[in-house]
Amino acid sequence: MNDIYEIAEHDGYEMITCPKRKLQIQVIHIERVPEDLPEDAHIAFATVLPGVKPLGNKLNMEILTAFCIIEPELIDFEPYFVHPVLIMNAIHDYFGRIFKCAFDKIEYSPAYQRSFIDTMSLEPEKMSFELRGYMSRHISEEQLDFFQWKEKHLQPLLN
Repeated sequence: MNDIYEIAEHDGYEMITCPKRKLQIQVIHIERVPEDLPEDAHIAFATVLPGVKPLGNKLNMEILTAFCIIEPELIDFEPYFVHPVLIMNAIHDYFGRIFKCAFDKIEYSPAYQRSFIDTMSLEPEKMSFELRGYMSRHISEEQLDFFQWKEKHLQPLLN
């Protein structure tokens, strides 16, 4: 994926954005996962545990970070790929840039799971038209990612 993520200060918090995809994630460093989350809170909680990390950097304390997805319904991305590609890449990119390591564990709010993880069903009736086509592509096109396949096959139909 060649989506570019930007990290900037916004109202006292860090904000990860991907303007091309209308993705906005508010980053909040917290002490613990709250027990009473709003029912519509789309939040991933990523934790880096103390210790020596693969690049040799040493962290002396646990770091818990909340990634709050702002207006998830506006994200311009194939629904099946929003969680595993777009949002997870943004979170990995953030940890790589800020902490120079990957997170050790991740948890999701119930609303996040319903909106993103639960939409990753491989049942054809739950898939979009484009995703059904991609998942049934010819074996000779297996190396194409979803967006390459979509541009090759669906763009000519739209013109």
